Amino acid sequence: PNDSYDFLTEVHTEVWGSTEDQLLQTLRAETNCPDPRTQIFIARIKGETEWASIGWIRFYSKIGFLFGGSTKSKFRGMGTYRTLVSARMEAAAAAGMKYILSECTADSERVLRGLGFLDAGVATVYEFKG
Repeated sequence: PNDSYDFLTEVHTEVWGSTEDQLLQTLRAETNCPDPRTQIFIARIKGETEWASIGWIRFYSKIGFLFGGSTKSKFRGMGTYRTLVSARMEAAAAAGMKYILSECTADSERVLRGLGFLDAGVATVYEFKG
């Protein structure tokens, strides 16, 4: 889209309910000063003029990290998230990545497992409120 940051903010706010978290701040930096290790993917449903989904991948050594996979609620169940994950998997393969990692919600887990993702371990996240 012409103003990708506005779209990113719109989808992120709808899906995650916030415009102040670290994920959105990172994505804002990526749209303002692109890093060659990061690729942003935006999708829409065929025949629609409105953008539906966003996700990005960042490459480190031989690992691709999936971030920000979000789909507007009215477009869920139409395959855009699956398409975004598949496109990022292809980008990772083309970049020579050996592994792809993702943190996900229960909703996304079904799609990721359907595309062949397996458990690599469990992470415990602690939030500091000082």
